[in-house]
Amino acid sequence: MQRLVVFDLDGTLAKIGEAVKAENVDKLKEIERYASVAICSGKPIYYLCGLTRQLGLKKPIHIGENGAVICYGYDLPPSRYERVKVDKKTKTLLAELKEEIEEKLGDGVWFQPNEVALTPFPKGEEEWKILDETVRSYSAALQGVNVYRQSDCYDFCPCDIDKAVGVQKVMRELGVNKDGLYAVGDGANDVSMLRLTDNSYAIDMQDKSVAKVNCQCVDEAIDVILASLKDEN
Repeated sequence: MQRLVVFDLDGTLAKIGEAVKAENVDKLKEIERYASVAICSGKPIYYLCGLTRQLGLKKPIHIGENGAVICYGYDLPPSRYERVKVDKKTKTLLAELKEEIEEKLGDGVWFQPNEVALTPFPKGEEEWKILDETVRSYSAALQGVNVYRQSDCYDFCPCDIDKAVGVQKVMRELGVNKDGLYAVGDGANDVSMLRLTDNSYAIDMQDKSVAKVNCQCVDEAIDVILASLKDEN
């Protein structure tokens, strides 16, 4: 049976602004002996490629921008790459929202260089307030957009894009069924992929019903997954 282990990045594999623990890097490399390893994140593909190259993974799969972009391996330009198509109406809406945020926040905001999604990072408490108010004013127009308020940013993704969509595309490509999928995450944008499989691991999430296994830290999840893969082998 083909197996795929998918990890969220920020708040899961590593705390925001911190590196992946060295001992976990070694275990990720060991997991690769039994399964394909994917990083599924709100971050753009080029960021994830740089990360997995530094980690030393052999054949990583990157699912960026919350499922919008998929890349196999870390060579740039990628030899295997897929980006979802976004309808003109949604593109226009996200462009208008970006312009509005830029007008209100100016240098108080930084936009992640995405290909599909819109990800503004406010730089302070006052900027957060203005951004929250702007999002509320767009609430009706954003009915067709998945909105995730993260600890350090907002993610705006077209409504037909989420992590489950990206993971399912990779599953079809690799021939992985739900029993061969392991998913690990910690936030609202991870819920869709956690619900794809019974081999789901939530990292310190308040809602204990989201995943089958709830862990205080990713170290626990990695150890359990690695032990399970070894037993199955």
